[in-house]
Amino acid sequence: MTSLCESCARMREVISAKGSRFLLCRLSQTDPGYPKYPPQPVLRCEGYQRRMDPDHLQALAERDQLWAGLRQLLPEVARLARGEFDGSERERQFVQLIARIVEAELRFRANHAEEPPASC
Repeated sequence: MTSLCESCARMREVISAKGSRFLLCRLSQTDPGYPKYPPQPVLRCEGYQRRMDPDHLQALAERDQLWAGLRQLLPEVARLARGEFDGSERERQFVQLIARIVEAELRFRANHAEEPPASC
């Protein structure tokens, strides 16, 4: 049975001089409610935070950069949100851009769905 600790961002692997492997819970350093070396396997934990692989981190960074770049378009988004349409070609292109962004976000969420939080 696999332990949550194996994929937790708050875990640090410790190898003893004899070669034994221990999983150190870093939460134990700030919260006495977490054992330093929890008995394995851990199946539920309030402090669990999934460790992300480099590809997932890159996808998050690209997504955040896209959304940051859209901030300058906020006045136009607000105008459309109020229902103020002028029927221009620019407006049509803008609505198409927004639809592409929403589609990309939905695909991102489907491909990078978070595991439900574990609980004790």
